[in-house]
Amino acid sequence: MRSSSIGWCLALLGLASTSVATAAADRIFYSNFDFAVLLLNEVNANVAGSQDLVELRVLSSGNAAGISLVQNPGPGGTSVVLATLADVPVAAGDLIVIHLAPIAGPISETTSKADCTFSPPQCYSNAWDVQGGATGITYSDRVLAVLDAAGNVMDAAAFALPAVVVPSTFPDAVAYIQSLGQWLPADCSGSPCTASSIPSVVQISADWTGLGNSATTGNSIARSGSAVDTNQAADWRVGANTFGAGNP
Repeated sequence: MRSSSIGWCLALLGLASTSVATAAADRIFYSNFDFAVLLLNEVNANVAGSQDLVELRVLSSGNAAGISLVQNPGPGGTSVVLATLADVPVAAGDLIVIHLAPIAGPISETTSKADCTFSPPQCYSNAWDVQGGATGITYSDRVLAVLDAAGNVMDAAAFALPAVVVPSTFPDAVAYIQSLGQWLPADCSGSPCTASSIPSVVQISADWTGLGNSATTGNSIARSGSAVDTNQAADWRVGANTFGAGNP
């Protein structure tokens, strides 16, 4: 049964308001899935035309339906949903490449990794390609997070450009993922991390200075291929992009 049909039935029976019925229907709909667990794996937030790329790695097999990529998650009102994944069954070890502000033509792959026949960087033959929203990542100090269909944070990372002024919203976004245990250290010498704390909020973030403006040949920031996820800046390094392939 479609979620809209469930919501209509609940509303007709007078069991819930429209909004509550819809939320209940969504929970019923998504409960039918065994959800995949995804990890941020590689990012280029500086591609010309905001055609930024974000690669996710599948840690646990399941369905990707409703999983979203969010910039600056948290209760501060600055969250931006960059992409929401469709009903795609993925396997552990698979890669998913999200294409932000995509050009017209390529499609999101939902049946196989060969659904999209465009050449890189529009589509990668060894990854699931997802056409994201029209908004790219702001190449400044930003938090990126992967949320499950219920809004829980699966993975998150804080990225910074030390040369720019720290945006006022950045420390709160970092504090939010710290509070969830998704980023370490959990604070800065016992106090909230700020632009002037010791260490500063920038110093505990992964430095993504030097990202290229070409999706084809530019640098990206990626996890070390052999590293365990420690939720720290040391997990990340800037180098030649490897979207659609394993990280070195």
